[in-house]
Amino acid sequence: MLASRILSLIFNVLTIVPLYLLGERYIGKHVGLIASLLFLSSSFGLFIAHEARVYSLIGFLATTSSLLFLGLQHNPERLRQHLLLAVVNMLIFYSHYLGVWIIVVQVLSLVLIPRFRAAINSKYIYQYLTLAVLCIPQLPTIWNRLMTSGTNGTWISKSGGIADIYYMILKYTNAPVMAVVFILLTLAAVVFARKQRDQQTTIYYLTFWLWVPLTISFLLSYKTGFFLDRYFYFVTPALYLLGAACIHLMLRKQNTAKWLVYGLLCIGMFSGSKLQSSELRYSGYHKDVRPLATLMQESQKEENTAILVTPEWFTKDIIYYYDFELFTTYFDEFNEQAKFKAPLRQQHIYCTSAPLMTAELADYNQILMIDENQGNLHITDAILTELEKEFAQDTAYSLETRRIFKYTRK
Repeated sequence: MLASRILSLIFNVLTIVPLYLLGERYIGKHVGLIASLLFLSSSFGLFIAHEARVYSLIGFLATTSSLLFLGLQHNPERLRQHLLLAVVNMLIFYSHYLGVWIIVVQVLSLVLIPRFRAAINSKYIYQYLTLAVLCIPQLPTIWNRLMTSGTNGTWISKSGGIADIYYMILKYTNAPVMAVVFILLTLAAVVFARKQRDQQTTIYYLTFWLWVPLTISFLLSYKTGFFLDRYFYFVTPALYLLGAACIHLMLRKQNTAKWLVYGLLCIGMFSGSKLQSSELRYSGYHKDVRPLATLMQESQKEENTAILVTPEWFTKDIIYYYDFELFTTYFDEFNEQAKFKAPLRQQHIYCTSAPLMTAELADYNQILMIDENQGNLHITDAILTELEKEFAQDTAYSLETRRIFKYTRK
């Protein structure tokens, strides 16, 4: 397990380098340091760093891309840097489709921010042509995914109101008070930057980087849900940089007061930080399923007992602990289901997202059902309705937030 997570940890740590440089080069002394401390004290960042997923890589690439992009406003003729930026943005695009927001933000910056617009030259054409060519192989896949999600929806809930944006910021800032503070700081930074020509361009870019993906995605999620905390982890460096930048600009001539406020901001983040992600409701966090695997093993000792696990995908989470050798055969959840299910059925385990016909359970006198359908209770109700044609419920209880049902044949 450690080997599968080590890359996430490495990329999360590496993000500190471009994050620090962004603050020090383009905003002011110590801004990069404070932003890095805020980044390191994020509970959500720690959670992502220990997840065997791509999000820490995207955070690192997005921060590196922004460092390269901001560098071009001072040296727009450097073709090598343009091409390097194209490669980094290509890696973002291939890592996760929503990483395309970084490219959108940079294009908007070129169009809307005067200093970027003044720096546009033919090298930018080479950059975007290179990026377009590199991304061509992935375009059919992303088009298919967009059409599928747009037509059939996703597993993620649609936007429920403006509070969703607040809760998104809350996950990145550890505590409700800090969420409000950071929202105010990011907005105030734009106001203070209007009088500071040297930092103005950077602050505007960071504002686009943070708020364009969040606000537009929030609005689009009224149609198709995809407004999920880990999907937008790549905006967190901008959040911390804007927080530190606002204090720097607001108190630039009052050094003692500035460091006092820096200290309060960092203490606020650290005090709300939690090492155990189980204490917070982050998407992608899975509670310990080992007790469920143990329950299945104990039920196997009882004669004529079948085990139902629902929904279908949840089976692989439990099988990791129940039978690791079998788990290794689960290569593809779409194409290898038959290969995975056959040995399970030999052990009287049925993974299903739909009611089983009572005829399939004719040889059993007892049923143990493990239910993970927290957001799709209609599936559970349909399965239970079918079961109750032939079986009577003995007990129902919760184990690790999953519902457990035991039935005996009538």
